[in-house]
Amino acid sequence: MKQTNHSHNLADRYSGTWGHQAEDEFMSRYPKALRYGLDRPELNWGVQRLSLFERYTPDFIMSSPVLVEVQGFGKNGLRIKLEKLRALDRWNEVASPVWFWLYSSARHDELWMPLDAAWELIDRQLVAHENYSDTTRGKAVIRIRPSDLPWGKYDAP
Repeated sequence: MKQTNHSHNLADRYSGTWGHQAEDEFMSRYPKALRYGLDRPELNWGVQRLSLFERYTPDFIMSSPVLVEVQGFGKNGLRIKLEKLRALDRWNEVASPVWFWLYSSARHDELWMPLDAAWELIDRQLVAHENYSDTTRGKAVIRIRPSDLPWGKYDAP
């Protein structure tokens, strides 16, 4: 049976195509968006020494202006680290609005979702609380089922 991305260890997840497909899809659809955050530095570069605010700088900025966090997911749902959500919340407060651009590799489809909609899904208890167990403290993540995502609800900002 094929392993899903979240079940791989950190080094395998990091060196795989975990972010490439979604970001490539985003860039092909929004070529005028500018790279803003870290662009997959080497695993030993020292990202863990950065503050969470620096580490989770949104991936792109658009002229609207909005900050865009690009994330891909498969049939088992979208996983977002809680520490990432908290850092993106800070970006949302001190900079421009933060939006997720989400790409489903299973559906070959995309959706836009404002950061507030992720918090709303948590508030409505439409998420599962999980952990990545291969990191020092086991990063807490939420998992959102694809059917609970707001497909077609939001236009591009």
